[in-house]
Amino acid sequence: MEGKIKKVIELLRKMGSFGCTPNVITFGTLITELCRTGNITDALQLFEEMVNGNGEFGVICKPNLVCYNSIIDGLCKYGLIDKAKELFSEMKTRGINPKVVTYRSLIYGLCNTSNGEEPKTLFMEMLDEGVQPNEVTFSVVMDDLCKNGKMDEANGLLQLMINRGIHPNTITCNTILNGYCLEGRIDDARKLFDSMASKGRKPDVFSYNILMDGFCLANKIDDAKELFASMLNKGCLPNVVTYNTLINWYSKNRKVDEAMSLYREMTSKAVRPTVVTYST
Repeated sequence: MEGKIKKVIELLRKMGSFGCTPNVITFGTLITELCRTGNITDALQLFEEMVNGNGEFGVICKPNLVCYNSIIDGLCKYGLIDKAKELFSEMKTRGINPKVVTYRSLIYGLCNTSNGEEPKTLFMEMLDEGVQPNEVTFSVVMDDLCKNGKMDEANGLLQLMINRGIHPNTITCNTILNGYCLEGRIDDARKLFDSMASKGRKPDVFSYNILMDGFCLANKIDDAKELFASMLNKGCLPNVVTYNTLINWYSKNRKVDEAMSLYREMTSKAVRPTVVTYST
């Protein structure tokens, strides 16, 4: 827990000299920590030594769900998706049923490396296996579909999520909101934004920023300004992205005085400009 991996290894070696044999929990604890600290190569080596008994400890342990979850999650975070998929198949062959955490890790990894079909296919497999996705899993797949321009499928998942009794939160709604804006469906984005508060999902600064950027891309600066005023009236504090979005529109449309006015406003409110602000 303190991240002292070298001391853990020393202690593991002492176990053998005292005739105390490491078990799957011993190895699992170390594998989990190695993955958490980014030592994925060492974690994978220890995992394979545990399975094959060919390490310095000469102990064969059947990996459990915790071991597989840790190593698959670590592999996915570092882009080693093929190896993660291999271990995912292996654990099922060993009769260890993947849980929602296992699926979520692999789905997230696939979202970063595939064209959108593999994550959706794995998600559907998850449903077929009777594993109930949580809100995070739904959001990950929906975000991937939105980024690939598959808004109808993303909306279908949103409805499925609601039908299964999982109420989408603001983050989930922001995912769909961003998808609409990326596709230029600004009217649909506005409808979703307006419905959020009525359904108990209060828009946050990210919600405002997404819709404001959508308005600017659609050249609807009056709507963007109105949204900015509404944001302030409702006590949602703008951040540097909010100001940069409006400054960008004003600058591109040669309204430099308005851009400079916003620049002065943001600095007076202790919102620190970034390199993007100055470059714009």
